[in-house]
Amino acid sequence: MEEEVSLRELILILWKGKWIIFVTTIIAVFITGIISFYFVEPVYKAQSALIIEKFKTNTINNAGVKSLLDIATNLTEKDPQYYITKAKSPAVLNEVIKRLKLDEHKMPLSVLSAKIGLQHDINSNVLTISVKDTEAQRATDIANVLAEVLVDSVVSDYKIKSEQELAHIDRQISEKKEELEKIQEEYKQFLQQPENITVIEAELDASLELLSDLQIRATKLQTEKLKVKAAIETIEKQLTGIPQKIEIKKEDLISEETNPVYQELNKELELNKVALAQLQAEEASIQEETAKIYSKINNLQVRVTEKKADLEKLELNLAAAKENYLFFINKREEGRLADSMIGGIIPIEIASTAVLPQAPIVPNKVINLALALIIGSMIGMFVVLFRFYWVNAAKN
Repeated sequence: MEEEVSLRELILILWKGKWIIFVTTIIAVFITGIISFYFVEPVYKAQSALIIEKFKTNTINNAGVKSLLDIATNLTEKDPQYYITKAKSPAVLNEVIKRLKLDEHKMPLSVLSAKIGLQHDINSNVLTISVKDTEAQRATDIANVLAEVLVDSVVSDYKIKSEQELAHIDRQISEKKEELEKIQEEYKQFLQQPENITVIEAELDASLELLSDLQIRATKLQTEKLKVKAAIETIEKQLTGIPQKIEIKKEDLISEETNPVYQELNKELELNKVALAQLQAEEASIQEETAKIYSKINNLQVRVTEKKADLEKLELNLAAAKENYLFFINKREEGRLADSMIGGIIPIEIASTAVLPQAPIVPNKVINLALALIIGSMIGMFVVLFRFYWVNAAKN
């Protein structure tokens, strides 16, 4: 059974193989130094920073001003992810290539995008642009130009969106104005119709007044008819007691002659009958005229109701059209006032530009050599221990 090696023996074993450890360490450091200094291409890192503005309207008491600021905020304020996505968009990267006159074949969009890193700090609301490149100056230029292009692109987007919003409102104003003018013309033509509400109502009033007169006349006719009928009945009763003929003696001659009283009453009876017939004829005429007037009044009332409904509908449409037109007029003024209130302030601006890096971030020669020293020593100790156990195993 093999005995365990004590720490003192292990140290002695390593001391005896110190030259092996030394050689492996030197070789590891030498190889790492050669690779770090001559084979690994240095990579430089340049950083620029942008600050994302925040618009606050919660402290404003005036609701109208707050509304305007809300409009401006909606046009300008974006989520930080929007700027991160936009910074790596083909349009922005192509503009960077164009401004720096980079070779698109040597540095296509995919390569340029891989060199760029973006990070947003929530606490400070700062967007950091990091660019890694084998040339320090090119990394600096890309970081600075990308920041400029991003700001310019955001400003351009804001202007385009603002112009689109105002153009849309102007189109709405034009449409609502045409609609308002059309309804106003319809309203004007409606009022200028020959049979407008005023004319029909005047005709209705005249018909109602005529109906009232006819009804009064019909009532009077009833009274007159009753009087005439009463007179006829009286005369007829009187005639029943009066002989139609009377005898008259002249010189011993007797002759019959018409009773003048009877004749006079009969004449009065005929006159009353004629009067009654006239009254009945007039009553029939009044009834016929009344029926016509009733029909005309009903027709006029229907026409007045329809005209009033049409007028009310036109007035409602006219009021709605005016309200819509004024709404978009106010919207346009609010949009323009909001645009002027924003006063050139953009939601993102450059906080600091990138400076030329003095040392590469890759390779870190000091760290590489230190790691090579440690790894070389460990390899040397492994070789010494392995050799010791190998020899002992062969002897046993």
